[in-house]
Amino acid sequence: DWCWQNRWYTAHNYHWSGGGWSLGALGSALFYDAGILNDVLAEAGIAVIGAWDFGELSLVGQGVVDLMNAVGGASRLDDLLALPAEVERRAAGVGKCANKAACTLGTLIQFYDVLFVGSDSYVRGTAVHELAHAIDFTSRITILGSAGRDNVVWPSLVFPHG
Repeated sequence: DWCWQNRWYTAHNYHWSGGGWSLGALGSALFYDAGILNDVLAEAGIAVIGAWDFGELSLVGQGVVDLMNAVGGASRLDDLLALPAEVERRAAGVGKCANKAACTLGTLIQFYDVLFVGSDSYVRGTAVHELAHAIDFTSRITILGSAGRDNVVWPSLVFPHG
């Protein structure tokens, strides 16, 4: 039981602190294997496509976990995405995505080789940034400077200013 609980909690960025589980620092979700990483992403409404290196996908997964914890959990992030999202690993972008580290096309988020020469924090932050574009695409929240959506999330506990 302990091994399975530890596997689940650490993948959701909770860590044992002697008396119970507590949320860890940003970027400290730990995925023991590809199975739990894919499970966590699926909980958030995200499917994995393409040939991913486990270390690279783990960094993207850490960004996803940080975002889902910030917005109220995996089901809340899934609700904000509204449509299933996909993260795809590609060598490089083409067209409007050329010369970028990552690019969002609707709810398809592509990550390119150049992204992974950056720092771990840059990779995690880029994952969050691109997820915000996917949320914006589904018209659930307006992101300044994005595609000019006019639907907004009304003030709530998660988004106190809307």
